[in-house]
Amino acid sequence: MGDRDRDGQSGQNVQGDVVTANKMAQQRGAVSKLLREELEDHFLHLYEENLVLKKHARNQEDKIKRMATKLIRLVNDKKKMEQEGGVPLAKRRDVETEEMLEDLQGKVRDLQHHNSMLKDKVTV
Repeated sequence: MGDRDRDGQSGQNVQGDVVTANKMAQQRGAVSKLLREELEDHFLHLYEENLVLKKHARNQEDKIKRMATKLIRLVNDKKKMEQEGGVPLAKRRDVETEEMLEDLQGKVRDLQHHNSMLKDKVTV
């Protein structure tokens, strides 16, 4: 009975592969009917969208890193505060200044990347 179950599943996979192959053939036929200019426009649109998504993903990763760093600092500060009985005001200001500095550095990176993209567009 185990062999029949395996064969049944294999039959479903083969059918799925055939359906997928048919869909791909239909898509190729549709692509071949489009004009070259339309294909180029569609490609460029997808390429630009891909770049935007990559930039957004990079920004999210940077934001995650900054938040993880803040969390670690807060946990460490809380531990120190529990041990010492309080945190000096100057220490809190240093943390705030460092956070602001990190945010500004991130903005500078974004602006530099945007600037280089604009330069590339101008040269093209």
